[in-house]
Amino acid sequence: MPAGALATVLKVLAIPAVVVGYIAVAGTTGFCPNCTKVMDTVLGRGGSAGATQSIAGLTAVDLDGREVQLDEYLGRPVILDFWATWCPPRLKQRQVFAAMASELEESAQLVALSVDRGGPDAVKAHLADSDHAIGVELMATEELARLFNVSAIPTLVFVDAQGSVREVFTGSLDAAAIRARLAKLKS
Repeated sequence: MPAGALATVLKVLAIPAVVVGYIAVAGTTGFCPNCTKVMDTVLGRGGSAGATQSIAGLTAVDLDGREVQLDEYLGRPVILDFWATWCPPRLKQRQVFAAMASELEESAQLVALSVDRGGPDAVKAHLADSDHAIGVELMATEELARLFNVSAIPTLVFVDAQGSVREVFTGSLDAAAIRARLAKLKS
């Protein structure tokens, strides 16, 4: 085999290795929600299957360190938005929520749950330097993130007015997709 052909074959064989490496890294770090879904399938972590079925009795922590009961927000649909200041896809999702602010105020309660390791101070500093504050801003506990199988950010949890979890979605959604899910919550 000529040397040029061998080099071409080696390059072609390297492509799958690079793709698999990217999926493994981006999927386990939460950088790429689609890669996370692939890794969940490969590792047998069935996405939202096994996620908790109700938010009744669950708690988070406000940015001043006080415990907050999530069922305080019931009576209308609730969207739990698990996010982090360091996650690029969360910016897109928070922009969608910001654009829908007045609509969401009338139809649902948006609860943003940061999973930042830097704690409330990191979130406060981020929110002070940006215009991305949305809904109620809280800190997710590790237990809360575990209950909803949060393995990538953003993860959105759609809850009906009675507190039943109806969907756990990993990734960003546009306004139309959010409206459609809210309509299902009301039916």
